[in-house]
Amino acid sequence: MAIRTRIVPLASSVCAGLALAIGGCGDADSVSVCVGTTGNCSVLDAAPHLYAVARASDGFVTVGEDYTLARSDDGEAFVREGAACCGALQAVTYGDDRWLAAGTDGVVYTSSDSESWFVHFLPTERTMRGAIHGDGIWILVGEDGRILRATEVGDWVVEDGGTLADLEDVVYAEGRFVAVGQGGTILTSGDGRDWTAAPSGVGVDLLGVGWGNGLFLAVGRSGTILTSPDAETWSPRSSGTGTALNDAGHGLGVFVVVGDGGLLLSSFDGASFMRRDARTGADLEGVSDDGFRFVVVGSGAVIRNSDDGLEWD
Repeated sequence: MAIRTRIVPLASSVCAGLALAIGGCGDADSVSVCVGTTGNCSVLDAAPHLYAVARASDGFVTVGEDYTLARSDDGEAFVREGAACCGALQAVTYGDDRWLAAGTDGVVYTSSDSESWFVHFLPTERTMRGAIHGDGIWILVGEDGRILRATEVGDWVVEDGGTLADLEDVVYAEGRFVAVGQGGTILTSGDGRDWTAAPSGVGVDLLGVGWGNGLFLAVGRSGTILTSPDAETWSPRSSGTGTALNDAGHGLGVFVVVGDGGLLLSSFDGASFMRRDARTGADLEGVSDDGFRFVVVGSGAVIRNSDDGLEWD
């Protein structure tokens, strides 16, 4: 069933307001409100929880609670373009010269420049927790196994993934989409329409999935790490922890896994993982890189950077 979404410019919505600068002044964990500039800042009492981060050729975008949308040229100083309102954005991706962020209440934001954002209202109130663009196709995944597919943002088709398990994340690599979620659920699809379940061998919730160096890597609760060369046969890896792991990425020749309580792991081969000092006790939720540096985001508007995946500041 194809559904055309309603589109509203962000500036005209009830959520429009002040710009938020993250890291624009104060210490590394501060969140500051600025009127039109990051020059004169005052630290907020409450910092937004950041759930995800993604990159494009011109910089990074992070998203979080209160519909936080913040952009950065360098992955260090982020300026908020959306204003505090209503719910949370939990996923962000870039493709086809466009940013897309999704979250609670069936709300999707899109932008061609990461500065001017438009609101799309989906025909669902389900929370969308994962977003990806691959091979000309947009995929959103979320609560109750909901999968939405579009070749043009706004024309969404609800696809049947064959599960009611919450889906937490999705990635595209090696010509296929791979989604992970509740109870060890793993789904794969070559076209975003037809989805097949792959046995994960675990019953814990899988919270994140990434790809790099010829390997898919899924992570989840109880320190779970799984790897696969084809997204069909998965092998468990030792993380050395029982802490929930929330996201995984690969860049600069290194796998990086982030989790609750400031947990950060790295691996050169996807098999042996070593704990690194993230210099924070915040829950770390998302990781991305631009080929030069990693950016990790988490609770309390924490943002961490590394130029090698090993040393962090």
